[in-house]
Amino acid sequence: MATNAFYGENEQNPKTKSPWILRRLYEWSHRAKSREMIKHVQTALDMQPDHDSEDEQLAKLMNIKWEELFPDAEGLAENDKKRLQAVWELFHSELIFLIKQLLVLRDVYKEPLKKCQVEGCLLTIEPELMFGNLEQLCRISRKFCQSFIQLVQDVQKSGPQSRYETTEMVVELFERFSKGPSTISAYQAYCINYKATIEYLGSIRQKEERFVDFERVCMSDIRCGRLQLEDLLISPLQRITRLPILLKEILKYTEGFDEKSRLERVLETMNENLRSIDDSVQWLHNFERLQQLQNLVLWPPVLEMEPKTF
Repeated sequence: MATNAFYGENEQNPKTKSPWILRRLYEWSHRAKSREMIKHVQTALDMQPDHDSEDEQLAKLMNIKWEELFPDAEGLAENDKKRLQAVWELFHSELIFLIKQLLVLRDVYKEPLKKCQVEGCLLTIEPELMFGNLEQLCRISRKFCQSFIQLVQDVQKSGPQSRYETTEMVVELFERFSKGPSTISAYQAYCINYKATIEYLGSIRQKEERFVDFERVCMSDIRCGRLQLEDLLISPLQRITRLPILLKEILKYTEGFDEKSRLERVLETMNENLRSIDDSVQWLHNFERLQQLQNLVLWPPVLEMEPKTF
């Protein structure tokens, strides 16, 4: 009788049972797709990334100390040692930016996402909208580090007897950085698109639950160092605004009128570049605000307006 009652209940309430079954089927399907996606992400993260040999060589310099960069500098005046430390910080901070931020963004987030999409997962997400011109910024940062290594060799040859004069090196380094036809424009493009990138990231998190799982798996990778995706995405903005601060620190401990004047010109050029980037971002913000206001205003048809209004 209990069996008959069970089947009788199901026959009497088919409409109440079918939504429950469909909901469970959807949940099972969603979990299966999430497990499949996580498997592809983990496989991509476990694979050895196709690092450029240049990046591997630069990564080996991460633990170098300023004393190793400028041997026998212990006997120099305190002011000179602080100047050399400031020059080393300029290089070391760029290395961290490249190895710990840009390449992590590429190898832990962007490339695994693209490999997942090859397997048919997370196809609604557009990597180019999220990561912008990341590859271009990687090339610029890599070139900056390589230029530093090339230029510092001449300083090292001069030895402590010349007090490791660094002005010529720093000026040449930033001339290469600023005069590159795509360097400042690359940072400008990234900064302009940053707001749209964050908004796009927020919309993806709301619409695509599996992307949240994707982020969780990526963030558990040891290379992330507990940094979230937003922390990595904002790093180019933080880096370009920090360069003038590092330059000021070098200038602070530089002696000699000519040397100071040359560094001041480099600093002014960097500040002009930052103002240009800031103006572009502000212009876009104002333009978007104007569009929003225009969309809020309901203009009557021209024929219904009084003649004196037009």
